[in-house]
Amino acid sequence: MKRQFFKSTLLLLLSSINYFSFLRSASATTQLNLNSRDLLSQNTEQLNVERTADLILTKTLNTDQNLIAAIYGQDDRVAISNTTQTPWDNIAKLKIKFPDGKEFVGSGAAINSTHIITAAHNVFLKNNGGKADLNSISVSFDKYNEVKVTKVRILEGWINDGNWEFKNNQWRPLNHQDDLALLTLDRPLQDFNQVFNLKALDHSLFSKIKINISGYPDNPKTAWKNLPLKTASGKISFIDNYQFFYNETLDTQAGQSGSPVWYFDSDTKTYNIVGIHVQGNKWINGNFYNVATQITEDKLTLIQGWVKKDLQDYGEEKLASTN
Repeated sequence: MKRQFFKSTLLLLLSSINYFSFLRSASATTQLNLNSRDLLSQNTEQLNVERTADLILTKTLNTDQNLIAAIYGQDDRVAISNTTQTPWDNIAKLKIKFPDGKEFVGSGAAINSTHIITAAHNVFLKNNGGKADLNSISVSFDKYNEVKVTKVRILEGWINDGNWEFKNNQWRPLNHQDDLALLTLDRPLQDFNQVFNLKALDHSLFSKIKINISGYPDNPKTAWKNLPLKTASGKISFIDNYQFFYNETLDTQAGQSGSPVWYFDSDTKTYNIVGIHVQGNKWINGNFYNVATQITEDKLTLIQGWVKKDLQDYGEEKLASTN
């Protein structure tokens, strides 16, 4: 009864658009900005759905406020203690400052020694001034050397004006199916051990795999570089042509936007990314779901072309470790 009441009440307060980049500033922990789409939180690392409802019901009047967590029942995420081991060493934490001065954190995954795949809204939000400047994007791995971003590529469908509407004095995306970006690093990660492959999985196989979501949820009490890696696993609920949806044990939290959604193939002994986590608590047919944009054949071909172009532009020697 309590959970049903929560869902009914929440529908009156929230739209279905929920970013998982996380605003990281002093104001985020001391006051609510009712005129922005920034993701606000209390000083707590874990916030389940019911407590999130309390936050919204008691502390904000914004009818388009975002959730800071998408946790279904108990929190089933597991903290990874050794992030220098496979495959955890290939997962990155991101810090991004947008043109309007707001700073966010997110997650990503290295697909080779010089490229990171992440959510497009980690680097482009129309409501925050558009595309983040290259010098304002920080990348950190617990295992590898410090690197900078030299190029950002974003799917056209995300930045296209047709994907954005201006409502309640804010820009909002109409969908997240193209919420995908590729970051090019200034130099290869030293002694890089490539783990992840991008895979356009046949739709008939999605129901047969157990997926994992691994990323860095934010906590205002913790320094950005010290954020813990958390992972969750479970089954996909359903798919469409461009996205797939999940809940139950597949919990997420602010900061996990851009997290790889992957599975381990026991036959080939490979770690395969089939999607990128882009959205939380989307209301569909009476239930809340987390959302990933799929790695489709078209997206895979585009990304492979971008990587090949970098090899041509910067030379084989500079990107020698890129596979």
